[in-house]
Amino acid sequence: MGVVRIFVSVVVALLCFIAAPATAQPVEYLVDDGSAENSLGLSSGGDIWWANAFTVQPGAETISTIRIAFSSSNLGAGAPFSVHVYEDPDDDGNPSTGPLQLLASASAAVTDPNGASFQDIAIGPATVSGGFFVAAVMTHPGGSYPAAFDQSASAASSWLAGAGAAVIDPADPFASLAIGPGLIDSFGFPGNFLLRAVAGRQEIEAIPALGPSGAALLVCVLGLAGVLVLRRLA
Repeated sequence: MGVVRIFVSVVVALLCFIAAPATAQPVEYLVDDGSAENSLGLSSGGDIWWANAFTVQPGAETISTIRIAFSSSNLGAGAPFSVHVYEDPDDDGNPSTGPLQLLASASAAVTDPNGASFQDIAIGPATVSGGFFVAAVMTHPGGSYPAAFDQSASAASSWLAGAGAAVIDPADPFASLAIGPGLIDSFGFPGNFLLRAVAGRQEIEAIPALGPSGAALLVCVLGLAGVLVLRRLA
């Protein structure tokens, strides 16, 4: 009887392994196509705030990484900037219609100013719900345009604000502005900023197909267990 119990335990363990939950899968929020055809900034220099609006996917509410790319021949490597995650209080995708709630911030320096390769910046983690924004803030000199964007079909989700000589406070970014906030489409530059957010997701997968070898193993285990039970009952 002890042998039978062992085989039954093996069968149960195998079935539990087959139906085990998947490991956390990263979810990347993005609106760009991965390449920058243009970039924006203030012609005379100053502070700019640029952001993308996103809607939370179920199970991917915790933002842990910001991804950003630059594309400016006049922007030097090592230039400081910061990235931020905001809750959108009214979930309308418009940062100017309600006071943004700053959830997390991180400081960084440009690693690739003109190659449009993405750099990853750890942040938070920040838990978002409904709509949220991912933004970057930089003080840049005249002639450099740090806010890279692609000019493919616009998602109407990329926002820009500039403060000229004033300093933008990420906690209250629109307190003293020279321009914006507005969709970059409204400034005559339809497109999508190369600015992304990465979250984790925990999913339970359906039981997958065992395949020939897995099915054969399961049949053998069940068959042997059945034989032992029959012999025990005989």
